[in-house]
Amino acid sequence: MRWLRFLVVALTLDLALTVRPGLKIERGRLSRLFQSLLAQEVQADWIQVQDGTNTTVKGELAPESCLQCNGAFLNYFSALQTARRPNLVAFCIFIVGTILTWLMMDTAQLFFLPALFYWSKRLRLSPEMAAATLLAVGNGAPDMADAVAAAQLQDLPLGLSDLGGANLCCMSLGNCLCLLVAYTVDPSSKSAVLQHRGHYLVLLVFYSGAIVLLAVILQKAAINFWHLCTLPALYAVFLLYLSARNRLEEDVEENRRSNSRRSSSTHVAIEDAMACLSPPETESWQASFAWALLLPFTLMRMATIPPCDLQWDPARRVFHAMCPTGLYCLCRLLGYVPAPDFNIGVATAAALVLTTVVIFLTGGTRSSKMSGSSLPWFYNVMTLLALVSSMLWLSALSDEITASLEGLCHFYKISRLRSGFTLLAWGNCAGDLVAAYSISLMGEFSLAFNGLVASQFFNTAVGFSTALMTVTWKHADIILFPNGWPSDISHPLLACAIAILLVVITLAVFSLVDLHVRSPCWGAVLAANYVVFFIYMWRSTSVDVPHQLATAG
Repeated sequence: MRWLRFLVVALTLDLALTVRPGLKIERGRLSRLFQSLLAQEVQADWIQVQDGTNTTVKGELAPESCLQCNGAFLNYFSALQTARRPNLVAFCIFIVGTILTWLMMDTAQLFFLPALFYWSKRLRLSPEMAAATLLAVGNGAPDMADAVAAAQLQDLPLGLSDLGGANLCCMSLGNCLCLLVAYTVDPSSKSAVLQHRGHYLVLLVFYSGAIVLLAVILQKAAINFWHLCTLPALYAVFLLYLSARNRLEEDVEENRRSNSRRSSSTHVAIEDAMACLSPPETESWQASFAWALLLPFTLMRMATIPPCDLQWDPARRVFHAMCPTGLYCLCRLLGYVPAPDFNIGVATAAALVLTTVVIFLTGGTRSSKMSGSSLPWFYNVMTLLALVSSMLWLSALSDEITASLEGLCHFYKISRLRSGFTLLAWGNCAGDLVAAYSISLMGEFSLAFNGLVASQFFNTAVGFSTALMTVTWKHADIILFPNGWPSDISHPLLACAIAILLVVITLAVFSLVDLHVRSPCWGAVLAANYVVFFIYMWRSTSVDVPHQLATAG
């Protein structure tokens, strides 16, 4: 009767979450709760707030002045403002950001990469195509959301600095990490880190073209809808080229070697997904403490991300059955799904109940060509849900890191361009760096290198241009600054574009002369390029820049 008790609990949870209208987590209440713990004076029943006429209003809080600083549970800027010891709170925020980055790495290794490798192998995608599609879309989701937010707030200088800083950080530091990992590989087992040197060089050319094209479109401080359409078209041309090139270069022996190599790396990534629930075998207390600290978050993630380890047993059936309800809860918590009314709630509850019953009680299985074991007929759908859910987790963790960094920027009065080039860019590219580093550790260097470039190509050509098109589709021409870009905006952006092109040149030379990464100098050159730009940017962006004066042309 164990399965019956599980179904009763699951169905009750489905009904409670979906039928009751208006049932949702209000971030405002959570924010006020955490803020009251950090406030200078906390009163049990009411808080007095001075308004413009020097009167007090009972039971209200001062409005939060930084909407971008809203995290899942509190507004970081308001917490710093009302804290008795703001420097201590800032240090705690830094510790929280470190833990969130650790969770991102763990989520990428245990959940995102197995689903990515599963679909990459099932669709028979080359590393270049997998990087330009699955990996680029997954890594580009949070960056695209931030670009849309900046466009809607009419703060294009902040959006451009964020885009440029994230591009340079990923291209410099991300490739530096991958090169260092490749350099530390045992020399006796080293092989070329790129399967197709020509594909990588073409990708660099297309990416450089997107950077130059964006600079040309924005050079007169005006944006045109039809000019922006050329950027997504450029990305589409690259995908068509890649698809046609792969078909022309198909060779039986080459595909056999490639599939053999990717099969071994896939089985390294798709290992026992339930192993993370068992204590580590090592006797180190640090590893045991880390496992115990991560266990609640591991259970939460496994309730929303079904295992993708090509195995099927009663335990995995339970987690797969929990996935639809868990994913629905995650979307509600992140605000992607609004609180339904009664009719929609009943329909959603019925769908979740039916899905839970079908997944848990299904008896139909089929033979898997990838693993040789028996897997249920819906396994492909669940692995696709795992890929989507892991992307949502990475996006949510990245958004939380970005919100905390924005709170620090606002509190310490860091200029918008400076924060965009540094802290906000670091928060946005954290997921890209974690994914690239994790893929490199598994020996999939070709996917890692192509993924870093393709993700930034996607962010520039598709993500950022789409964000601008959402603003310009009503008015074909919008003038940002009537007299052109102010020098304190154009000079840092131009320096960032030059630094990115220098990274592209360095990577092109590396791919031509040292594919086996016998020297660590390549990573050092990329890191030095980023440090030089950082010093120049920090010295030239001390004063805040004006907001754009967007007018329809």
